[in-house]
Amino acid sequence: MMKSELMENGTLIRTYSDAGMKIRQVETGNVYDEAVDVPPLRYAYEETDEPVDQGEESELDELREYYDRTQAVLPG
Repeated sequence: MMKSELMENGTLIRTYSDAGMKIRQVETGNVYDEAVDVPPLRYAYEETDEPVDQGEESELDELREYYDRTQAVLPG
């Protein structure tokens, strides 16, 4: 089943399959392990029958690391 959740105090929306499958962005056909968008959510996703890659750093982890680095250098 597809799941969406707010992250980072509501500044991001994470969409993923709770069954461990990849998701496809309906508008473009691009396939992802998970998707992170800024609200409002402008894309629709559907679950595929392809399992998520295991053992690699997720795009979400990479985004969190980037967010942490950039927040550290922003004033104020």
